Amino acid sequence: MKMLLKCCLIIGLTVAVIISPFIVNAQISEHGLPESFSLKLKNAALIPVLQLDSVHVQKMLKSDQEFKIDNRYGVVDSCNINIKEAGVRTEIKGKGTIWQYKIESQDAFSLGLYFKNYLLPPNAKVFIYNTSRSQLRGAFTNRNNSDSGHQLPVAEFPGKNLIIEYFEPFSPEFSGELILGGISQAYMDLKVQAGRIGINCPPGKNWQIEKNSVCLITFHDWLYSYFCNGTLLNNVKEDLTPYFLTANHCIRDERSARTMVAYFNYENSGCNTNDASVGQSISGATFLSGSKYTDFSLLLLKEYPPDAYNPFYAGWDATGNDPTRGVCIHHPNQEPKCIARDSLPIPNYPYKAFWTSDGTEASMTLPNTHWMVEFTEGSLEQGSSGSPLFDQNKRVVGQLHGGTNFLLLFGKFSNSWDYYSSYSEQLAHWLDPDSISNKVLDGAWKISPTANFRSQIQQVCPNTPVHFYDETTQNPIGWLWKVTPSSYVFANGTDSTSQNPQIVFLDEGSYSVSLNSSNKYGSDELIHQNYILSSSKMKVKFNPLSHDNVICGCDLKAFPVVAKGAVLYDYKIDQPALVDIKPSADTLYLTLKLASSPLYSFDTWVKVVGSNGTCIATDSLLL
Repeated sequence: MKMLLKCCLIIGLTVAVIISPFIVNAQISEHGLPESFSLKLKNAALIPVLQLDSVHVQKMLKSDQEFKIDNRYGVVDSCNINIKEAGVRTEIKGKGTIWQYKIESQDAFSLGLYFKNYLLPPNAKVFIYNTSRSQLRGAFTNRNNSDSGHQLPVAEFPGKNLIIEYFEPFSPEFSGELILGGISQAYMDLKVQAGRIGINCPPGKNWQIEKNSVCLITFHDWLYSYFCNGTLLNNVKEDLTPYFLTANHCIRDERSARTMVAYFNYENSGCNTNDASVGQSISGATFLSGSKYTDFSLLLLKEYPPDAYNPFYAGWDATGNDPTRGVCIHHPNQEPKCIARDSLPIPNYPYKAFWTSDGTEASMTLPNTHWMVEFTEGSLEQGSSGSPLFDQNKRVVGQLHGGTNFLLLFGKFSNSWDYYSSYSEQLAHWLDPDSISNKVLDGAWKISPTANFRSQIQQVCPNTPVHFYDETTQNPIGWLWKVTPSSYVFANGTDSTSQNPQIVFLDEGSYSVSLNSSNKYGSDELIHQNYILSSSKMKVKFNPLSHDNVICGCDLKAFPVVAKGAVLYDYKIDQPALVDIKPSADTLYLTLKLASSPLYSFDTWVKVVGSNGTCIATDSLLL
């Protein structure tokens, strides 16, 4: 951070924040205990141990001070450890198998994990705990599986050691993957310290809703670990898609975004209390867009924030109109959530700004791309990069780029909106793809539901129960199902107010189905006309293959073929000596056997018999 010049500002990037003591279950996980806690297993000394090199605490702290690195807190060791291969294996009679693997550091204050392959079958579980069993995380399950990349970063775990325990049930739907790709060692003691102006002090009284959009984030670049801030954003569809705004100099690519952990509600409960915790977090994000022009990055969280986190999706203003006053909710250096206020009009910054990182000039931003803020109450100091600037209407108008002790610059939301035409360098495409908002949108919090549902099948067999599944958003607490015509009954203890009822259609013909869902904020109704066709003549079909009908190559493994139109399916193949089949509900997985290796090519038929009650139909597929 340097002095103000005549026509430009030389500024150090201010991005460091340090998190509080850790507690159990810091990420979205399920309750429970590791299987080993209830068994007399092998002595802990027999668990394989990875001994990490020293993190050189004093050397790293001196380096941070020398090069003015504000937001670094740890060193990352890359690795490639398959827990199912490296860990000690123990079978549990009647349940499944566990693998245990231990990691120890000489001098780290905490350890962070990054699984580069994380894909768990149903009922499999991962726990992390220390050798004294006084700290526990998990269970992480298939709920934490990611659709893109199959990766999982795990929030910092306190102490110098941890044990990874993976449980997989007997006869899983598929064999789980759990491969560790990186380990972070923290060289800072992450403790809560007294705040500047805590968010729950009197100045934060009128910001108790908006505060729930602001998060502390941690991430790494595979060499070091860092802190920043970010904000959950609303979009014009108001569908609670977890878009997340932060600074581009914090996270600028997919590689770092995947390692991110966002901490919600990290704040002291009162103005004079010291009880903040990081007990609510979400791991992983996808990089959507970003630009050095205004130093913004837009991410998509890989998990929806649970209701227990009380998330607020912040509104925004992309018009570029000057705010008459401003508020920043943020996590300053080594602090829980705080607030800073500027009661004066916030001007445009009319000069170029030259930015430094690691003590050297890193980039330059053009005039009129940032808001210039001098807070009249509260202070950001170091460690708040990416935190939002709210205007007088409580809408986000920018995110913190950096500044000096007396002046701070926030990249303009309006310039980030659509200055560049590429979707990867703007906000507009993601937050308002149809340009219907007039560049202004209020925040969303505690909104009424959007009704939605699906049925087990739509062509049903008369006098046979059909499952209906509620897919309403915004956590409904009430349901009312209606069906026309009236020749139907509810089955198996369900009724018109059940969330997921079973319905028997008595006559042949078409039926319309409606669902009215409600929560404590309102209700919504969805009607599907002629949604169900009741007929004794079933139609079962294989879905068309995207590949050629003749499948070539001896590397065919777990190739899926999918049938539809029934509830139960029975599969057969005419060459079982050459092809192994593994059915799973409506999907059949095909794998070539070794006996097929000498063959240049061959054809085989797969047959499915589908049933729903007394109705039966068949289909065949030539491979």
